[in-house]
Amino acid sequence: MRMGGQEVGYGIRLLFKNPSFTLAAVIAMALGIATSTMIFSMVNAVLLRPLPYANPDEIMIVWARFESRDAKDVWLSPPEVKDFQQQKGPVFKDFAALADLTLNMTGNGDPEQLQAIGASGNLFAMLGVHTAKGRAFLPEEDQKGARKVAILTHGFWQRRFGANERIINQSITLEGEPYVVVGVLPADFTIPPPSSVFPDRVDVFVPFDSVVPTAGTTNRDLRHVHVLTRTQPGVTPEQAQSQMNTIARTFQQQYADSYPQDSGFRLSVVPFHEYVVKPIRPSLLILFIASILVLLIACVNIANLLLARAAAREKEFGIRLSLGAGPVKIVRQLLTESLLLSGAGGLLGVVLALIGLRVLLKLSPAQLPLLQESRIDIWTLLFTVVLVILSAVAFGLTPAWHATRFNLSRLLNDSSKGASMGRGRHRFSAGLVIGQIAVLLVLLIGVGLLIKSFLNVQRQELGFVPANVLTMRLQLSPSYYPQPTDRVAFLQRIEKQLETLPGVQAVGGVTQLPLSGALLSSGFTPVDDSPRRDQPPESTDLRGVTPGYFKALGIPLVEGRAFTDADTADAPRRAVIDQTLARRFWPNQKIVGKRIKWIRADEPVEVIGVVGAIKHVALDQLERPTVYFPVTQYGRSPSIFFAVRTNADPSSLAGAVRNQVWAVDRNQPLADVQPMQDLVWKSIARQRLNLFLLGVFAGVALVLAAVGMYGMMSYAVTQRNREIGIRLALGAQQQSIFRLILTRALFMGSIGIGAGLLLSLVLTRSMSSILFGVSTVDPLIFLSLALFLMGVIVIASFIPARRATKVDPLVSLRNE
Repeated sequence: MRMGGQEVGYGIRLLFKNPSFTLAAVIAMALGIATSTMIFSMVNAVLLRPLPYANPDEIMIVWARFESRDAKDVWLSPPEVKDFQQQKGPVFKDFAALADLTLNMTGNGDPEQLQAIGASGNLFAMLGVHTAKGRAFLPEEDQKGARKVAILTHGFWQRRFGANERIINQSITLEGEPYVVVGVLPADFTIPPPSSVFPDRVDVFVPFDSVVPTAGTTNRDLRHVHVLTRTQPGVTPEQAQSQMNTIARTFQQQYADSYPQDSGFRLSVVPFHEYVVKPIRPSLLILFIASILVLLIACVNIANLLLARAAAREKEFGIRLSLGAGPVKIVRQLLTESLLLSGAGGLLGVVLALIGLRVLLKLSPAQLPLLQESRIDIWTLLFTVVLVILSAVAFGLTPAWHATRFNLSRLLNDSSKGASMGRGRHRFSAGLVIGQIAVLLVLLIGVGLLIKSFLNVQRQELGFVPANVLTMRLQLSPSYYPQPTDRVAFLQRIEKQLETLPGVQAVGGVTQLPLSGALLSSGFTPVDDSPRRDQPPESTDLRGVTPGYFKALGIPLVEGRAFTDADTADAPRRAVIDQTLARRFWPNQKIVGKRIKWIRADEPVEVIGVVGAIKHVALDQLERPTVYFPVTQYGRSPSIFFAVRTNADPSSLAGAVRNQVWAVDRNQPLADVQPMQDLVWKSIARQRLNLFLLGVFAGVALVLAAVGMYGMMSYAVTQRNREIGIRLALGAQQQSIFRLILTRALFMGSIGIGAGLLLSLVLTRSMSSILFGVSTVDPLIFLSLALFLMGVIVIASFIPARRATKVDPLVSLRNE
């Protein structure tokens, strides 16, 4: 059905002639289009757009599993990586190893901690990525003893060196040693962090074998390596997994001590894109559905507006028909007007989406860098255009369909004025409003479930007191502190320096802070009379701490004692465990004096105390059993976090803390200086983003639905002026007229709410993966929001009902 210039011109004049109607319709459409466009740009960036590598479908990530310990997605060891390199063949084309590193950069300004990745030399060739400047690693540079080289990421190159191209073949100082910069990566290159596997920000890549200290180890229990593989063309994930099962069986046969038969050792291989998007896919799909529901509510609103407007134009349509215009021409005119409205709303919606997307990207968690790639690109615009056209047809067909069903003689009869909107059209308009109410209730219940889930997460006991605690990270360069004793001495000196600051109550160090996303685990067994002593080794988290750590973070001591300065490297090996581990292995027993033994360790470790269990990984995850060691006996790690408890705002102490550290070592950078409260807040960033977006959508939908209900009831009162006037003339009381209008609103609301409850029972099941501590069919949420929506319906209908009682019977009958 072609639309000519005459229809377009007349439609534009008509829209300008009714500015209030046009403005209401365009704003409603813009809000619906903006939400859908914004969320689709995120869906496109994360779920639909392929990773920026050559043939990304062939790239997979490899994990180990130990089912007896319930240990899934376990990192791999350097010896396993070497073994993988021998497995190339008809299934796997290549393997690349990556390890997280923190490197201190000195010279050319203040010292800085860099987030680095030690990558095997074949990584960039395997990914099909070419450097933007310089070159990639050479094979001879990825060997022990080779010249140290580095490749900068584009963002770091711009931030630190001002995009100076002369940096190529120049040296930078990392960990006190010169590294030659051989290349700069393209701006769009990224290694997305699946579930905190890789750092949120990467500054520099260095060769794996020449830099990573443990690259040449033969210890298969030292698991800190991530492995990517590229399959041969045409290989399916099922074929890759089958071959990986064969490799796992080979490992068990060749290294029986490292992979006992009862350990449940497995190797799994997963498409890299699938693993990256898995944590966020449920949230994005739910938000996308919610945005479409908002658009649907907007379309229903506009359809009702157009239906009411078409009723007012019935005399015009009657004259057109009497002059020979066919129904097709009228339908074409109405669809043209709908498309003009939808197009104007779409343009405004894209502008709103651009603004909203900027706000969302600032709110989105840093652990989701793919989300930061969201933009209004050609595919998003194409999606928007399709939505605009479909929406125009959807809300334009309603008045167009009714326009073809006129009774010409009735339309031209002046006595029918005020009664032209028949029962069929009333029922259709009411049906649209009922559908709108049902969809709105689904959105409101979704938000209600998220709010309750969010509150449940926030109510979780952390196990520590984050208020008034400043945290920071130190990375000690092996070139300056080569021995564990050197590192321990430095940390002890820093701790003493920080304790002298005014207002400081306690200072403590730990190898990994709670909620930092990092874990170090190992398998162990109890030595003493534990009922689980003879079972396979279990996995526990390890933390090296200084004596003041438990006090600094407010972790309660439940039994025994904490570490002291007497727990030196020469003292007997001792440990403090948390209540989770104590309850699991020695329920209702005295814990102090018990012993635990690590896999293949020579001697057991004595437990000297028990502390409270804390949330190490996330607020919505169960506490993991944890073992603490004195950092003096756990001095291998060059990285440590400090927690400083103060009696004032911790942020005000940041400058003084940095000065105290630089007073000991001017080349020692500090990173991640932030209050512990910020770390807690960041740990629930994803839940906050979901709640914020769904809440905004529900708010927009609520306003649209309330306005739609008000408009529909107002128009119904206007159309029934003659009937109301007759009722009042015959002695009807104003209260009965008020009840008549309000009863109709409550009737429609009851049907819509009933339908919405049924829809919610089905649709909210998809939210189970993003909820915590709340059922998807929570009766309190369902009932309270149904009552709330009924209250909104009553309020939206109150003014039209009151206006109906003010109808003057004489004026109404005179107009007829």
